[in-house]
Amino acid sequence: MLLPSEVGWPIGVDEADPYAGDELWSPVSPDPRHAELEALLLRAARSGDPADYERAEAEIRADELHVEKFWDKRPLGDAPLMPTDMWFADISENWVPDIGVIAPDRVFGPLADRGLSRRERVIAAGVMAFSIVIPPDARPADRWDSDRHGNPSRDRLTVKTVFRAPAMLWSVRDGQWRPRLPLVERFVPDGSVQMLPLEAGADSALIEHGDWVARVFRVASKGWYAALAVPAPHDVSVEPLLRRLRLAWWRLRLRVPAATWEDALRFRSEILYRFCAEHRWLGEEKHTCDG
Repeated sequence: MLLPSEVGWPIGVDEADPYAGDELWSPVSPDPRHAELEALLLRAARSGDPADYERAEAEIRADELHVEKFWDKRPLGDAPLMPTDMWFADISENWVPDIGVIAPDRVFGPLADRGLSRRERVIAAGVMAFSIVIPPDARPADRWDSDRHGNPSRDRLTVKTVFRAPAMLWSVRDGQWRPRLPLVERFVPDGSVQMLPLEAGADSALIEHGDWVARVFRVASKGWYAALAVPAPHDVSVEPLLRRLRLAWWRLRLRVPAATWEDALRFRSEILYRFCAEHRWLGEEKHTCDG
């Protein structure tokens, strides 16, 4: 069996914890084979048994839904405006009034039970603006974008630019940002990166060291920024994280066959945030138990 940190925090598995969001996808096509694959992927995600993962992967490969280098070929655009993390949180709150209850568990997992700072609550709501919250398959940002009269084109293009930046686990050393998961090169910043302001009037600090989870994108004439950035443990296990994200990617490809690896990082970014939070929680619990 996998360690709890490789699956989720050690509590009973239900639709709220720690696989929240899996249940919000629309049903797969009427094709019985797709329904069979969907069941295999969900079982692999929730059981923690390597044999279940290996079986699911073998079946996915047999159906040619697994492509190691299925990279996103869309060009990298620049956001015309400087957004804030609060902007994305407001989008979630406007379309999902109880997001303040849903988001902390979905994004920070067991850490949410200890109480979060104001900034962490804003980040949690902001992350969920780009995740499936409204069944079937709808995100708050989708509903917000559909209001073309209330939201000017430059606002909508800014939000789309941030969404197109895949969420990533980054290693930052001396100002150099390197992805710890597979990522097409054009999404890797080639210069310094500043943390996006939390809200209007707040400062944006340069990030030069540490491990971070964030969406990194460019603002026109201003450079690279990290949206919804939170520190991550430096010793996060990458392989189990990749397994969890691959399962989400393959489920996405059952519905959208052309979905790229980066699309999985865009649509299910909360898995990445939650996994890192679980790892931190387990480390702190072990430290406490060891005295």
